[in-house]
Amino acid sequence: MSSKTRETDTEMFDHAVAVMEELAPEKLRPEFEGYGGQFGFRCRPDQAKVGRRAARRAARNLGWKPRTTYRSDDQTMIVWDDRKVPDDIRDRMDKRWIAALDEMFGNRGCH
Repeated sequence: MSSKTRETDTEMFDHAVAVMEELAPEKLRPEFEGYGGQFGFRCRPDQAKVGRRAARRAARNLGWKPRTTYRSDDQTMIVWDDRKVPDDIRDRMDKRWIAALDEMFGNRGCH
């Protein structure tokens, strides 16, 4: 591999990390204090290894314990925060999901 190619690959990796770090927090709910983060992106199979590395780096930079999976059928990389969620924040998350389910199902007690 030429030094020019390595330089380009490094620039692409650094750019991907920066974009993920910028976009991922937009999906976090403030009341969950940074827990429960997840994001996904499309990438070709030949980009999956670098995409996973960039996603894991970005997630670690956000303070997450990253987990990833790649779905080759639709070429989607999924990244989520696998840290243990403190009980008080887990309670807030549960209440938020119960409220969302109640709204979706017309408050018919589906939980």
